Amino acid sequence: MKNYFLPMLLSLFFLGACDKNDEIIPEDADENFITSVVMTVDGKSYTADIADNTVTITVPYTVSLNNAEVEFKYTTSATIIPDPETVRTGITTNFRVTSYNGDAREYAYKVVKSEIESDGDVELKTTEEVASFAATKTTVVKGNLIIGSDAEEAEKITDISALASLKEVTGNIVIRNSYNGADLTGLENIVSAGGLQVGSADVASKATELHMISMKALETLSGDISVYNDQVTYVLFEKLATI
Repeated sequence: MKNYFLPMLLSLFFLGACDKNDEIIPEDADENFITSVVMTVDGKSYTADIADNTVTITVPYTVSLNNAEVEFKYTTSATIIPDPETVRTGITTNFRVTSYNGDAREYAYKVVKSEIESDGDVELKTTEEVASFAATKTTVVKGNLIIGSDAEEAEKITDISALASLKEVTGNIVIRNSYNGADLTGLENIVSAGGLQVGSADVASKATELHMISMKALETLSGDISVYNDQVTYVLFEKLATI
């Protein structure tokens, strides 16, 4: 009786050796790069900046990431950990991309919330203009913020609370004659401004309801505070350190 076991074993050995020798090495076997990252939120896409092994996605601070989807593209033959689909979109984390040949590269991943800026002076003469500007969720006015008007027939503005998104005004905050709110609620989150002017030496504020001038978050003014209104009883800037 012939013994077929040994020839069969040798055949399997040589077959395995041939398969290994015939293995096709991919052209990108030495590469381990993240090439693209795109976040999509409610139909709008934000492309990441990839520099110095850091992946940074910048989105406006008003954008909620609850429904965000992120697509990673990286070297085809490489592997990536952790799986991008298992990582919450808004957190800061690290990814390791390992090439086909085994070399690893570390990437830092982060999402940055940016301010929403408005260039130039912003003049809000009516309640409708206040609401329209507030809807933009602007946080930085790079110019003067002018509320109200000194015109005789100007519409009275009594509520600017919708402006609570504002954090900075590089120019002056100017409150003109037609503003007749009881205080400056809506400006309480502004941290820095060029100056604050309520009324003027030429046209004093006639706002009979304006009793309180207060901006709770204000820390820095590069100019002055000028109040031309004899109805103002209280002035409070509890965090103001520089003026």
